[in-house]
Amino acid sequence: MAGIPQIKIVFDRRKKASAVNPGTVEIEVSYNRERVRLSTGVAVLGKATLL
Repeated sequence: MAGIPQIKIVFDRRKKASAVNPGTVEIEVSYNRERVRLSTGVAVLGKATLL
């Protein structure tokens, strides 16, 4: 019996985003214990911290 694929939107998987450097947005699809990550081509700046 086939399972249902699990789909997640992942921001900054490599923990590189900051208020100055952008992080990537990816789509992660898991199916039958295999994981595939698809790049969306979108880069977003991280959250700015207030001091």
